Amino acid sequence: MSARRPSRPSALSSGLLLPLLAGTALAQAEPLVLKTENQDTQPKYIRHADGSFSGLCVELLERIGQVADIRFEQPGDFVPRRRIEHNLGTGQIDLHCGLRKPPRITPGSGPGFSEPLYRVAHMVVGRQDESLHIDSIGELRALKDDPAVLAVFGTSTAHALKRQLERVDDTARTVEVNFRKLISGRGRVFVHYDLALAYALRQSPLAAQLRVVGSDLQPYNHYLVYSPHLPTATRTRIDNAIHSLKANGEWAALLARYPVKLP
Repeated sequence: MSARRPSRPSALSSGLLLPLLAGTALAQAEPLVLKTENQDTQPKYIRHADGSFSGLCVELLERIGQVADIRFEQPGDFVPRRRIEHNLGTGQIDLHCGLRKPPRITPGSGPGFSEPLYRVAHMVVGRQDESLHIDSIGELRALKDDPAVLAVFGTSTAHALKRQLERVDDTARTVEVNFRKLISGRGRVFVHYDLALAYALRQSPLAAQLRVVGSDLQPYNHYLVYSPHLPTATRTRIDNAIHSLKANGEWAALLARYPVKLP
């Protein structure tokens, strides 16, 4: 009695199997989707008339996503910083780009941080006729004007200055309002971080009435801030992508387009 040959799949079953396999392959190829939000801080995030976004953090996340096979979703509008921090804490978003570490962090609690993305520092602006040259926070502290120092409400720069100085006016909510206050004499100098302030000076019609009187004060780094709910494996995946981009020189090339330094 001859051995029975194994049966071959029918043309019908093969035709059904191939789409199933193709669908499985496509599902496996889908990138991981993470949620983030855009903060109204140029040039980290720049919104254009057509609703699209560009900017330093937008470009960094795009390149990280390409390397790590991650797609970052964000709403079409700007979100205030405190809302971003709340959404990180509750897990409504997975991460945010471009924040500094708080001065005190308890290990194992709160959000996590990537390796440093880039370095920024405080920049000081005065009126065009200002004779000051500020090289330290101590020199800001020695100013006797009231108010002596202007800052933007709710920013990490304002919080840092108020811990060190007595005469800080951070009631203005935008850089441009502080420019106008400075020009009208309602403050001696305006302090903000250099990435945003240098960009604002290039864009503002008031720039000709102002000049930089201090730079590179108290440098610090900006990071990706991870939600406590984001899995450790995903954080590692992102950190590995950043490390790879730094190692091959692409990271430095991206940063060179903006007034920031390598961390």
